[in-house]
Amino acid sequence: MKRIVAVLALMSVFALPAAAADVYYKAPVYKKYNWTGWYAGVDAGYFDGKTVNTPLTAGIFPNADLSGGYVGLNVGYRWHMANDWVYGLQLNAPIYAKKQRPVVAIAGQQNGELNWALYGTGQIGKAYGRWLPYVEAGLGVADAEGLDQNSGITTSNTHFMYTLGLGVNYALTDRITTGLKYQYIGTSKERYPSGVSAADWGFEMSLITFNLGYRF
Repeated sequence: MKRIVAVLALMSVFALPAAAADVYYKAPVYKKYNWTGWYAGVDAGYFDGKTVNTPLTAGIFPNADLSGGYVGLNVGYRWHMANDWVYGLQLNAPIYAKKQRPVVAIAGQQNGELNWALYGTGQIGKAYGRWLPYVEAGLGVADAEGLDQNSGITTSNTHFMYTLGLGVNYALTDRITTGLKYQYIGTSKERYPSGVSAADWGFEMSLITFNLGYRF
């Protein structure tokens, strides 16, 4: 009996280090965050810019300041590569931009507003864990409406638009992300007549937005 007890005690002495080693190697392994997949989000922020005008007469049509609040929606897909470079495609749809009231010297008061816009962007970024700084460029169209208060003439045009931007995203959870982005936006010039003259109008602006997104 004493021999059996001694053998069992000796076996337990050798088993303890093995069990400890087993516990050590089975410890949870750090999971690397992966940005691959579909996502959708909402952007909200502020824009500041100006009109870019080409007068069609000898009259003076000075550029007018543009500024106000902005809200937009987006949906896209990202590919997270093995070397932590992240590539993405995103579709953007502004749903609100503050109505503008530029004043020009001859034509007087003008009301302008964005009817709708749609543009796509390509993104390239580098992942640092849950942080994703990136740059982007894109093209699209924007439909704007101008009302000359003196003549009552209302004109609607579709502008070609382009954008360049940079930003950073952060993953709050595996599904919820947030971010901050700066964009430069420019458009083609389109003709907007008034009661006394006309001009080809376009616009350019800087846009700063905060983003809240959801990864599917």
